[in-house]
Amino acid sequence: MNSGGSLTTRRGIAIGRNGIFRVRGSGTSVGIGSVGNGDGFWLQKEGGILCVNIDDDDTGVTPIFIDEVDTSNGSAGDVVFENGALLYVDFSDASNLGTYTVMEWEGSVTDNGLEFHPDVNTDVWSFEIDPTD
Repeated sequence: MNSGGSLTTRRGIAIGRNGIFRVRGSGTSVGIGSVGNGDGFWLQKEGGILCVNIDDDDTGVTPIFIDEVDTSNGSAGDVVFENGALLYVDFSDASNLGTYTVMEWEGSVTDNGLEFHPDVNTDVWSFEIDPTD
């Protein structure tokens, strides 16, 4: 199942409590800060949900890319997950077992407590934040 489409922004994304940012499958393109000369950023607050649906093709999901356009800005391309930020993952259609990259960034990442949404089956899913990318 591919939803297709793309999203590119001039600046960043802030997901507040009960806000949802959803990526469905690999037929998408998501570039945060990839338009114009503004740097991208990702700020996910307590209760904000990143929802990722994996499809059945080779890549499973298109990664969200947080772009650093201006290297003179010290916080450019950064990602911050506040305590209680939520990650929801599931399959869009059939199971496509594997390892998936959900997000890439050019700045730094701060993880103050990203956790799975309560509806995620943690017997099936796990996640790891690699601070280098």
